[in-house]
Amino acid sequence: MRSILFIIVLISLSALSYAQSRKDSIYSYTIEHHLVERNLLRPAFLQRDSLMSYGDIRVIYQMDRGGFRKAQQAYKGVSTSLQANGFNRLGKFLLGAKFTFNTIQEDSLANSLRSGLEDLSTYYPYANKSGDYQRQNYQLNASLTYELTHSIQPFIQIDYHRHWSAGTVDPRLKSNRFTFKAKPGITLNFSKSTLGVYGIIGHADENVSLLYKNTDFQSSNLYPDRIYYMNYGYGTVRQKDSTRNNIKYDKYRGLGFQYLSKFYGWHTKAEFEYQQYHNTNQKYSKKSVLYSTPLAIYDQNTISFFADAVKYNGDRGQQLFILEGEYNKGADGNELTTGSLNKVNYKVSTLSLTGQYFKLWDRHREVAKELGFLVAYYAENRKDLLQAVDFEVGQLRFEPSLRLYLQKGRTKLIQFLLATYAAIPTKITLDYNPLSISTFVQNVVFGDYYYYRTQYLGAKLGFEYKDHFWGNNLAFYGKLDLRNSLGTVELKDNIEPKFLAIGSRMNMEIGIRLSL
Repeated sequence: MRSILFIIVLISLSALSYAQSRKDSIYSYTIEHHLVERNLLRPAFLQRDSLMSYGDIRVIYQMDRGGFRKAQQAYKGVSTSLQANGFNRLGKFLLGAKFTFNTIQEDSLANSLRSGLEDLSTYYPYANKSGDYQRQNYQLNASLTYELTHSIQPFIQIDYHRHWSAGTVDPRLKSNRFTFKAKPGITLNFSKSTLGVYGIIGHADENVSLLYKNTDFQSSNLYPDRIYYMNYGYGTVRQKDSTRNNIKYDKYRGLGFQYLSKFYGWHTKAEFEYQQYHNTNQKYSKKSVLYSTPLAIYDQNTISFFADAVKYNGDRGQQLFILEGEYNKGADGNELTTGSLNKVNYKVSTLSLTGQYFKLWDRHREVAKELGFLVAYYAENRKDLLQAVDFEVGQLRFEPSLRLYLQKGRTKLIQFLLATYAAIPTKITLDYNPLSISTFVQNVVFGDYYYYRTQYLGAKLGFEYKDHFWGNNLAFYGKLDLRNSLGTVELKDNIEPKFLAIGSRMNMEIGIRLSL
């Protein structure tokens, strides 16, 4: 594994170190920046691009804060990130790489003693005590393509992710997760189109443990918010389960397609991907002589896609359509609930669809304008058969936006963003057994029920200043996203939450981007 990681690092450094000459418009305008970043780790698209190289390095600070949030979301989160992206052509080789390192600090997070990387899966501990959490992520993604012939180009993509999380109050979470995926494939070039086909194979290991520093919190029932529970579904729980140490062994399998062509003047790119995720939960590691069959499993099928279509008309306008979506369907098996890994207690499905349209015009004049519009739909359904919980939600969001680009001289560009949005619930239903209400239902399910029932309005403001320094483009930018819940929450007599999402929430981002 260390040798594979070393190869990925070499690819990353090679792609960035040679990424030099390119058009300034890629660093300036949202549409072209989106298209280049979409190509970065997709060889079928990248090898048809006219760009010879590209690269940027970013330092980003983000803060998310406010009471209008879901029950398993922190009141405040602060993230500091370093990102490096790039690609380059070296003879018959095409290299693309993306590196991300970040540290995250979360304040006042409850009911979620887990990493949160696979947030639809079950079998994890939780406690009602809110506390602070620290997390780190190291991610390396790299692709390597070889031009065997003009028509046939094999490639491989490697995804590496190392994560750890730690809590600061009893019960204290400690989680270490490692994920590795390989995507070997081939690109086929035809006269007017390109087709890419690839497979997905990967695995992940995660070690989750709970620690108590205060023995009174560990052994006494006098502190109910310090008692931890194991969540075995979406309401089925067990208090002080003996499984304070859990080892997860996961597998990933899948298949993907990439397609590029041109229809009636529109340059189109599309990708379709199917992935199977199989999660197992063990009390002992594979290295132990006590290792045996899993205590619980979770299987999830994911279908994701996107399609981009762009049209260039000079100063008359550049247009971009984006359509993307994802569908997840999962189910568990747990010997501690149903008595068999083949009997299902927990079921979940989610659907997200997003459509976007952008139009840019006057890009070669002193002031360029860009109008955008977004429509997004999200639906979720979770069921816990033993607790008779059936939770189903739907939400629709609309977001118009305006960007202005002020060109000063040949290298200086100032960008302004203004966007407003509104979210409305389209469906919200909750059924449960009133004679058997667990702490999870009270603390999480009831809270999220009122969150999704609430309408909210929001606004985004953005600013970016870009100029030429030391032979490269340097940009300073900031973004502010404010949302506020509407109306008064009317509590139902039979749905009384321990946590209620009210008020507002703010997301702020500032950063520096050096384009190579």
